[in-house]
Amino acid sequence: MSSELKSRIIIGFLEILLVILADFTNRFLFLILLVVIFVLASLELIKMLRLKIVGKFLFTVTSILVVGILTYLFHKGSFSGIRILIPLYIWWLFAIIPITFYLQKDSEFFTPFYGIYLWIPFTFLFFLRRDFGAINILILFATIWSFDSFSYLLGRKFGKTKIAPLISPNKTWEGTVSGVIIAFIVFFFLNTILSGFSFKWILLGILLPIYGFFGDLFESLLKRRRGLKDSGSILGAHGGILDRFDSLFFAVIAYYPFLLI
Repeated sequence: MSSELKSRIIIGFLEILLVILADFTNRFLFLILLVVIFVLASLELIKMLRLKIVGKFLFTVTSILVVGILTYLFHKGSFSGIRILIPLYIWWLFAIIPITFYLQKDSEFFTPFYGIYLWIPFTFLFFLRRDFGAINILILFATIWSFDSFSYLLGRKFGKTKIAPLISPNKTWEGTVSGVIIAFIVFFFLNTILSGFSFKWILLGILLPIYGFFGDLFESLLKRRRGLKDSGSILGAHGGILDRFDSLFFAVIAYYPFLLI
């Protein structure tokens, strides 16, 4: 076993322990953990984008507005079921699509898109914990960690066919498909044991790792545009916070709204 793999396993185990501890202790402690994760992710993103004063200001203001507006609407009960799904998906996609396809040149005035991309998932994670309990946070994290870990391990072992070599040269079809299958099994098994069988679990079990894959690919695109291998180094072999949680940021966008339906 290589030293890099050992480091990944140790750091991954500590992350799991920390999330489980915060998740099952109480909602406030979990909120603190979320704030730490997303603030660190924001700092990495600001550094990655090389934002100056105007960009930092616009990013910060947008992030605060996103959290504030969504928190107010959730508490007021303004969103329920499909009514949360459509407007927030449009809002979120409104940020993701321009970043992916059109923002080839750095501009301080485009940074609100990045605030929307990052902080809508923060709000979803908090309300997922509030509305559906600690166990659903654990299921989400377990599913995405399974996808990330087995995509990486099986991709290294058996991967031959590159998916997007110019964006993420290490991603292979063999590793990704294996990761999706294992994540589906983990998700379906946990939900069936804890909540009983539902056809919803089949759909979500497929959607979550696929969303996770695109979250990983999206962050890889941001890094490649700036010639970076990792978003940071705070997690050692795992890279930065964005490197570790990019799949989760996309996956919760699928998970929380679909549980409300």
